[in-house]
Amino acid sequence: MLRSFLDWRSAPFLATVGAALVPHARRILDDDDTWKYFLVQDVVAKSAELTVLLQPELERLARFATEGEAAEGLPLMAAALLPEA
Repeated sequence: MLRSFLDWRSAPFLATVGAALVPHARRILDDDDTWKYFLVQDVVAKSAELTVLLQPELERLARFATEGEAAEGLPLMAAALLPEA
C-alpha cells in the first residue's frame, strides 16, 4: 500500500509520519530493490526518527546488500545514514 503513495510529491509528507510508517517501510525494504532506493533516498534520509527506527535494515543494506540492492546504490546510501562507529 505504501508504494501507491511513494513518489516525489508525497515523500516530504511520508518523512513526517514517523513510527507509524515503519511496518510499511519494512515491507518495502524486504521486497523491491527499486522501491527500496526511493524509500531510503526520499523518505528515510529526510527523517531522523525513521533513520533510527530502521537502523537494523539500514545496517543490513550497508553491509550485506544483495546484488540487486548494490546495483541500485543502496549500500552507500544506507551507510551514509548510519552513525559512525
